[in-house]
Amino acid sequence: MDSGAFLSRERHQKNGLAVLLFLLLLLLWVYEVDTMKCLLTDPHALPHESYQPGDLIVGALVSHYSHCSHDFSFKEHPLQEFSDFITVVTKFYQHILSLVFATKEINENPNILPNVTLGFNIYDSYNAAHITYRTTLELLFKSHRLVLNYNCESHKKTLAIVGALASKTSFLMADILTLYKIPQLTYGSFASAKSEMQQRPSFYRIVANEDPQYMGIINLLKHFGWTWVGFFVVDDESGEHFMETMEPLLSQNGICSAFTRQIPSQEHFHYSKAYTVSQIFTLLKARIIVLYGKPFTIIAIQHYITLSTLEQKTNALVGKVWITTAQSDFVLASINQGGNLQMFQGALSFMIHSSEIPGFQEFLQTIKPDWTEADDFLKDFWQEAFNCFIPDLRMPYKMSGTCTGEERLESLIGPFFEMCMSGYSYGIYNAIYAVAHALHALYLSRSYQRCTGASKRDLQDLQPWQVMFPQLNE
Repeated sequence: MDSGAFLSRERHQKNGLAVLLFLLLLLLWVYEVDTMKCLLTDPHALPHESYQPGDLIVGALVSHYSHCSHDFSFKEHPLQEFSDFITVVTKFYQHILSLVFATKEINENPNILPNVTLGFNIYDSYNAAHITYRTTLELLFKSHRLVLNYNCESHKKTLAIVGALASKTSFLMADILTLYKIPQLTYGSFASAKSEMQQRPSFYRIVANEDPQYMGIINLLKHFGWTWVGFFVVDDESGEHFMETMEPLLSQNGICSAFTRQIPSQEHFHYSKAYTVSQIFTLLKARIIVLYGKPFTIIAIQHYITLSTLEQKTNALVGKVWITTAQSDFVLASINQGGNLQMFQGALSFMIHSSEIPGFQEFLQTIKPDWTEADDFLKDFWQEAFNCFIPDLRMPYKMSGTCTGEERLESLIGPFFEMCMSGYSYGIYNAIYAVAHALHALYLSRSYQRCTGASKRDLQDLQPWQVMFPQLNE
């Protein structure tokens, strides 16, 4: 070999080594940047999260908190200002526990996803649009700090999301989840989905829509011979849909509408605006009242009753017969623990289907303030439900009003917490099982195709769209 050829080959080898070294340095630099991104903390992180690690992760967006609308001052971060206006709805903590219980059952069942653990990541929507968008993105991309379209913890990939309770929140979530082809399983009952929602293959409804209730209300009114009826209806698109459907049914069955009063929806509910009392409670001469609302509507009604009683020295709603749709849950929030639901005694209410789940009540009896450190919802729930406070473990002594940890959930009245699984909780329970069975079907399909037995990695490499279209994996 001549010296020129030798030098040329040596030069190529050196260049190749230089390129390889550059690529290695670039890889280390990218890794370092990625690691820095992962370790950065968000000074305005969402205040509530419940997380359980697992080989496969299911996300959830619940409604454990309620908020009253207010104007931002733009003097603080919007999330900081928002957190000052939220209140705990203790009854809805059961929604979180039903998800935890379903996950526990699945992980302990050798016949579903054997050798694979199911985990979860739960956030709250706070029934606010901007927070719903934020939390939905957090479920997809968060790793200490939210970086859109970037997930530096591959083991936290969310394969499906359960939520939400309210129809508006569910549709807001769908705006994002449809783009990423993430399966979304809603657990609330609401009016028939809009036509554009029916065209989204990632949008699933666990609970039947509310439309059959409309004819049920008509049959109930006819059964008792009630032909002079008033309506309280939430002021949003679903309320409009309700009245548009009901009015011809009332006319066809000889029933007259005495009045229709609109109730502000949750996102437009101001505790400070007392002037709406006279608009809502005057001239209510009908004895039968149909209430079409949302899960938090009863809270607003309670507030207006209090204001009405103070202003008019009397309760305009005493002696009325109430008929409520399934969405109007009987809840009391922490802001009115001194109130009561006496005016709704004897109300006729449609309910979302549920079923008694073996072992669920026994599971609820194990819940204590120190049950887990991975649940940011538990402390707020316990303090509000039992009107006590959980001290910092670093405190050397106990103060009066300290939670003992011996409080019992079964001692709470229904509007604060129920021991029987509610319809909403049952929907969440079924949603988790639906996801688990879909993943199990993929698990078996991949194992049989490879004839190599079960493999966690097979499922950890799944993309969310594969959960929706298992036939494409064959």
